[in-house]
Amino acid sequence: FFRDMFPNVLELLQQAFALAGFAEEPDDMNGVRAHARLLFAELRSQGMQEPQAREFSLARIFGPAPAAYGTSVEQAVKNRSWTGEGELAAAYIDSLKHAYTPGHYGIEMSDLLTGNLSRVEVVSQVRSSRDYEITDLDHYFEFFGGLARSVEQASGKKALMLISDTHAGSARTEDIKEAINRGLYSRLVNPAWLAGMLSHGHHGGHEIAKRMENMLGLAATTGAVDPRAFEQLNRRLVFDDAMRQRIQDNNPHALLDIIQRLWEAQTRGYWSPDSTTLEQLKQHYMAAEAQVEGAQQ
Repeated sequence: FFRDMFPNVLELLQQAFALAGFAEEPDDMNGVRAHARLLFAELRSQGMQEPQAREFSLARIFGPAPAAYGTSVEQAVKNRSWTGEGELAAAYIDSLKHAYTPGHYGIEMSDLLTGNLSRVEVVSQVRSSRDYEITDLDHYFEFFGGLARSVEQASGKKALMLISDTHAGSARTEDIKEAINRGLYSRLVNPAWLAGMLSHGHHGGHEIAKRMENMLGLAATTGAVDPRAFEQLNRRLVFDDAMRQRIQDNNPHALLDIIQRLWEAQTRGYWSPDSTTLEQLKQHYMAAEAQVEGAQQ
């Protein structure tokens, strides 16, 4: 896919890695060279021949198999089919373990990818538009979050997670927590935004529920969602009687999914409500489920 869409970009990136990796510079001035030397030594110690070891020591482009796209992280979060965050990291690596080098196109190299990830200290995302916040799209937790979780899994340390916004013509970089909070306050707990969504038929409720799913995905992959965010979401979307009724009237399935995501957040340890709150949430869930089942009969 990448080669078909951006053939020149792929070649230029590979040339850049080679130029940096073979430059006669001290390791403390050239991180690409320093890490390439480490990878080269590791690959040679594993029995790889020198030409291949040189080539793969500079492999920095990894992705899905040729003709494939995406990762299985998004589906795992969507289907609630994961039991631990390590599974999400494993899903990310398994999906993007294919190396793209001058001599090999999409060869499986999961150990090489893990070796590269173990040396990552900063994970960054560059955005050129404010049309979407980080909470609006599943790709943010799937790729940005999946990468961050995989780095932590491979290195044992959390990487610094930064979001750079270039939409105004000059870059502004912020911490991942700041980006998540802006999405939370400008979207999911913003009465004006919610009213706008709920004016668009059943699809509005669906979009609200989808962002709840994204919040859960971000919590699982970045560890940067404040537990108080789920408390605010619960009070705005479920415990507010008027808002809960509006969501139910718009899309009863969406209301049920929102409550299920809140329950999942506390089950997975991202939110710790008291027993009274949990009992109330359970009652709202039972009422929402009865509404959905009654509509299907």
